[in-house]
Amino acid sequence: MPVDPNLLSSLASDYAKDISSIRGRRVQRLVKREFAGAERVMIVNGGDSAPGVLGVSSSGAAFCATNGKGPSASLIKWLHGAADALEVRFDLLKDSLPVLSSRSVPVVASMALEAQSRK
Repeated sequence: MPVDPNLLSSLASDYAKDISSIRGRRVQRLVKREFAGAERVMIVNGGDSAPGVLGVSSSGAAFCATNGKGPSASLIKWLHGAADALEVRFDLLKDSLPVLSSRSVPVVASMALEAQSRK
């Protein structure tokens, strides 16, 4: 069951609280739009970089980390069992958050786990 929209809105607001007002609203909208189908969504510590948002569902996972200062924000989506994830870059300079680019990203850890389980 997807996460409650009010809970997701609150999490998005909390995630973007330190980002300037216009960019913060865009980041909130991106999080609410892209993580709406997730069953669990959480803010995770990014270590030395900005914190990120992690969403997990029965079909896969997604991760986004941005401080809102760059011209774009990247979101990585992975489907369970896939050897590659999809990275999508969204334009934070435009209100509609258009896609700037997308590319396939190998998921080495998942491939290693699958290889070990086949032995």
